[in-house]
Amino acid sequence: MRHRAAVLSAVTLLSMAGAARADAPAPTGMTCSDAYTSAQTLRNARKLVEARAALRVCAQSTCKDFIVKDCVEWLDQVEDSLPSVVPMATDPQGNELLDVKVSMDGSVLTEKIDGRSIEIDPGPHTFVFATADGKTVEKQVIVAEGEHGKRIAVVLGTPPPSPPGSPTPVGPPAPGAAPQSAGPSAATTPAGQPTAPVTESGESSSSGNALRVVGVTAASVGLAGLAAGSIFGVLASSDKSSAHCTASSVCPTPGAVQTLRDAGSMASASTIFFIAGGLLTAGGLTMWLAAPSGRIEARPAIGPTGAGAVVTGAW
Repeated sequence: MRHRAAVLSAVTLLSMAGAARADAPAPTGMTCSDAYTSAQTLRNARKLVEARAALRVCAQSTCKDFIVKDCVEWLDQVEDSLPSVVPMATDPQGNELLDVKVSMDGSVLTEKIDGRSIEIDPGPHTFVFATADGKTVEKQVIVAEGEHGKRIAVVLGTPPPSPPGSPTPVGPPAPGAAPQSAGPSAATTPAGQPTAPVTESGESSSSGNALRVVGVTAASVGLAGLAAGSIFGVLASSDKSSAHCTASSVCPTPGAVQTLRDAGSMASASTIFFIAGGLLTAGGLTMWLAAPSGRIEARPAIGPTGAGAVVTGAW
């Protein structure tokens, strides 16, 4: 940060220079008051270039003491916050251009690029670089407070044509253009190794897997139903034989009557299991056959604790 003593010295010199010039009298009275008020408004609006000019007026010793004190302090802060830019321009070959006029937000910033920094207000700005032969480039830049010597660089002109036989640069595809492709089976990796063909959609594969899973599950449940029906059929036949009843259901004892009834219930259950198991098995096999599948094997299993099905394979 610049020292206040340096600012006071600059203000003193400015006052002396103003007193020496007949056309720039030292400010007094209303001029000091107007500059004091205007400087605060411009400073709050971040119009720092204009605020600095006003502060340089009210900081002179001919103004009242309290005005000078405030203006000197604010002038120090504004000069620290005031950013600056350095316009730069080159041709496509990288040669620096000097005879270029630079405008900022519609006003001429400099008639010629000379490498010097130019103080501007902070914020977004639109710079236009123009050459004598009509080449122009526009560039939008945000300049932050306290950012000194920010380079604003552009390239003016068009690149020279490529020599015959040189490879044509490949740019991004035009909007809406379909990417070129040699087909799914011709895709290769960067190392030149062929890749697996790319399917257009994984929907059929996932649908086939789901259909096979449902088919195998239904068939497995159906086989279990057939196995249960077989068990109930065997038990029904065994109970009916042990009841020793006649063909017209005449039984020798009341216990034999109950055994015959139990045999009938198990026979009915056997029939139900057989019908349901047959339908599920047929439906499951139909779904399995309708979808691509690997080798799947399902077989009934009957053990001492119950009946079921064992399914092996992959899907």
